[in-house]
Amino acid sequence: MQNTQLDNLRAPPTPPGGTTVTAGKVAPVIDRSYPLDDSVAAIRRMLDGYARGRIVISVAPRNEPAPASGSTT
Repeated sequence: MQNTQLDNLRAPPTPPGGTTVTAGKVAPVIDRSYPLDDSVAAIRRMLDGYARGRIVISVAPRNEPAPASGSTT
């Protein structure tokens, strides 16, 4: 079978025993977490280029408090 450019783009098979994330080889990077009420500030941070990871917008149930605005956890 002939190797094509698309074959080079395919992800390697998942290693036995789980993915690289569950194996601890890769960790997601979260810049900040914002409650839904502060989503404008979250989007502004992303558009301004300050984010150095993912921005999380939390939608908490009404009986659970959302994380503080701009929290890093």
